[in-house]
Amino acid sequence: MTSPLGRRRDWVTCMVSRSVPSVGLRRSLPELLLSLTLSFRTVSLKELPKPMFVLSVLFGSLIVFRLLGFLGVSLFQTWHESMVYALAAMFCFTAVSHFGPLRRDLERMVPPWVPSPGAAVLVTGILEILGAIGLIVPSTRTLAGVCLILFLVAVFPANIYAAKTGATLGARPVTPLGVRGPMQLLFILLIFWAISE
Repeated sequence: MTSPLGRRRDWVTCMVSRSVPSVGLRRSLPELLLSLTLSFRTVSLKELPKPMFVLSVLFGSLIVFRLLGFLGVSLFQTWHESMVYALAAMFCFTAVSHFGPLRRDLERMVPPWVPSPGAAVLVTGILEILGAIGLIVPSTRTLAGVCLILFLVAVFPANIYAAKTGATLGARPVTPLGVRGPMQLLFILLIFWAISE
């Protein structure tokens, strides 16, 4: 039986073998991004390790938005603006789970000292959507970004509790803290960059 680390290594090897040969060393950046995007389209979300869902949405959106920029869509002319919209897409993606079949799993992730786990999950989902909308509106971007950074810090205890109690999300173990911590830090740094220009 293959270990989770072995499966993850096999997945990475599979993705590299799918994308690298088609990329070539002399291709331009738009061709490189398009080639990588097309290679990732052949992998379903069910094949991805759980932590990769959110990262795939974030960086997949970034690549799509930047490709649109290369094709002349003025809204996505810069990496910065494309990242703003990619972050908004990621927060909308994660917010959806707060209202769907995964809601019960999310409620079980809430630490016992938080009153009314159901309300907490509902409110955090709404906050993620509001934060995503706030990011794409230039006049509210800074405030939304600061609120999303505070939000990521505030919900991290739930990630710790879930990891320590062996909680599951969609019948899969939650992201281990050794992965979740760096991911959370990455999101915070990207939000900080998004609101700093």
